[in-house]
Amino acid sequence: ALPISLTLSIAGRNDGPVAVADHLGTMSAYEVQRIEIIDLLANDSDADRSDILSLTSIGNVVNGWAVLSGDGGILVQSYLGYVGTVSFDYTISDGNGGFASATAQLNSAAPQNTIFGSANNDRISGTRANDLIDGRGGNDLIRASSGNDTLVGGMGNDELRGDDGHDLFLFGGTTNGIDSFYGGRGYDRLLGTIGDDTLMLHDYSADDGIEVIDGGLGTNLVLGTSGEDELDFRSTVLNRITFIDGGQDDDEITGSRLSDRILGGAGDDDLDGYDGNDALYGDAGRDDIYGGAGDDILDGGADRDDLEGGSGNDTLLGGAGDDRLDGDHGNDLLDGGEGNDYLNGDGGRDILFGGAGNDNLAGGEEDDLLDGGSGNDGLNGCGGSDTLRGGDGDDRLTGNRGNDTLEGGNGNDVLNGAGGKDVLAGGQGNDYLIGGSDTNTYLFDRGDGSDTVRNNDHRGDDKLVLGGGIDTNQLWFARNSSDLVVSVIGTGDKVVIDDWYHGREHRIASIETSDGQVLLDTQVDNLVSAMAAFAPPGMGQTTLPQNYQDQLAPVIAANWHVG
Repeated sequence: ALPISLTLSIAGRNDGPVAVADHLGTMSAYEVQRIEIIDLLANDSDADRSDILSLTSIGNVVNGWAVLSGDGGILVQSYLGYVGTVSFDYTISDGNGGFASATAQLNSAAPQNTIFGSANNDRISGTRANDLIDGRGGNDLIRASSGNDTLVGGMGNDELRGDDGHDLFLFGGTTNGIDSFYGGRGYDRLLGTIGDDTLMLHDYSADDGIEVIDGGLGTNLVLGTSGEDELDFRSTVLNRITFIDGGQDDDEITGSRLSDRILGGAGDDDLDGYDGNDALYGDAGRDDIYGGAGDDILDGGADRDDLEGGSGNDTLLGGAGDDRLDGDHGNDLLDGGEGNDYLNGDGGRDILFGGAGNDNLAGGEEDDLLDGGSGNDGLNGCGGSDTLRGGDGDDRLTGNRGNDTLEGGNGNDVLNGAGGKDVLAGGQGNDYLIGGSDTNTYLFDRGDGSDTVRNNDHRGDDKLVLGGGIDTNQLWFARNSSDLVVSVIGTGDKVVIDDWYHGREHRIASIETSDGQVLLDTQVDNLVSAMAAFAPPGMGQTTLPQNYQDQLAPVIAANWHVG
């Protein structure tokens, strides 16, 4: 017989894990129970002993909440006051592509000393012991006594009153009624669950004696009612509250010492961030919003709003409507948005944007940036060395004190440097530029239209600077009554220097081109006299005709010089 050679290849097969249902004991119907993941997986197995089992997810929670703690545990809580079984599903992995799922259960029970209300409107009083009082259904009045008590309103619109001792008020879920809480003496807390909770309040005062409101895990909301709510959290620490929403109608809401998010909702609201870095949103209605201390965001929303930043570096957004924005102290950003707005930077180095509409902007006493946006705007730098930009529209810019830069933008603008060493650029359109009593620089470019300059400086060191593409042999000098007219030949661009021939203070010491050529005021009349013998070149004639050049080129060369 012939010999036979046989080769066998043996490949291993992964055996999946086996998850076994768990019964994890009993927990309080009012407290959070922690389950260690290592204990949950203790009765689960894998035939491949080298595989290491791990928990991948939990879900399908029944009659409560279950969340991963992030440090090797699972937090489980029943619906407040629920007596019965709480369960959740979990999935495990062996790390090699095998998965298995099972269900874990806990029994939820009320402590023996729990005082229960009924489905009716109850009046419940505690004892001198450490009581746990659950109002259940109905609109209840619950009064604690001495001792460290735990109070749960349950369904309905409840009034819960602590007394002596350190009391705990529990709220949970998103179907609570409109409750009132009074802490009394002691260190009192209002605590949510590990799920998504909603706390609905109508009146809450800084004198209500609740030191802490803690939403717990999840997305937690404090909501006002459909009426006019007054919520004041100045004496309360708000912890893990996603935002406060006033809801409909005219609300008054004051934030806490920490960083709050407050939404006024519909209605004419009064919002005060108090301390912390807050975000305040007026939403619809005519709102008054005050940031208070901290770096705050104030958003007026629709309608006509008043916003004041308070101390800190704040952002104020007017939104739609005719708004009034005051940055107050700090380096603030103000944006008027749509509408005819008034913006006041006040203290600090501020940035102001008028946005759409006919706006008025005032910078304050430090170095500010003001931008009018579209519309016919009024800008006043006030103190400091400011930058003012008119944007689109017929704007009025006033530098006031400080060394300012004024840019008119598009439109027929009026620029007034007032005090300080200012730079004035009219931009496109027929602009009127007024220099102050100090050194002024006037800028003019091709396409800027017909600008008029009113200089008012006795110092004699002002200058007109022409932009690129304007050469010395493209400028036409003429006298018109007491004014000097400097035109760019072949175009409609020109600068009229008002009362040049009416007083030394109205003259500009020098005219400069972008390539460094300088014409002194004492040499201007040489060009005026020479050009008076000719008619200015017509529109479209952007170079001097040859017969003009023959007569004028020597005069131009003799008077312009390199600066």
